Amino acid sequence: MEKIGAKIIRKPDFSDEQRICAEEIPSRHAEIFALLKELSGYSSFMNSKEIARYIKDRPSFYPVSSAFTPDHIVYAGSDPIFTEANTPETIRADWDKHTQKTGRAAKIIAVKSLGVFSAAATQKAAFFALDLFKDTVKVAVYTESFAGPLFMTQDKIDFINNWEVERFRSGVLTK
Repeated sequence: MEKIGAKIIRKPDFSDEQRICAEEIPSRHAEIFALLKELSGYSSFMNSKEIARYIKDRPSFYPVSSAFTPDHIVYAGSDPIFTEANTPETIRADWDKHTQKTGRAAKIIAVKSLGVFSAAATQKAAFFALDLFKDTVKVAVYTESFAGPLFMTQDKIDFINNWEVERFRSGVLTK
């Protein structure tokens, strides 16, 4: 561990993390919360300087754009949405494109320069999706020291996405 620790360029910093649930909606997020509630049932929001580094533009989003582990897939999804506009119309269009492309609803919606929203059927699932996305950011930060992100392969991602056992596990844990 000491040898690995000596190679780490920087560690993730979430000291300024901000989380907002639907009951605490500031006006600038209200329309997005309302849309995600309509689409999924519940939403939550998170941002920090660390997250802001990854949502400033599409190339910056790449290191957090897929899944590192099966748990990331089960609880936060394998393919978060990154949207460059923060209007409900644009987010709905991006949501619809994502759903048509993947066959499933997004759990994470990253809005350029605003923050990251989760979308889920329950409050617990929405909070858990943000926890796993935060973990994705942590892994991405550490990969900066070791040649960059290495996501699960698409065939492995597809296997987990379609595995009944993981759907059951997700449903039990997030109720």
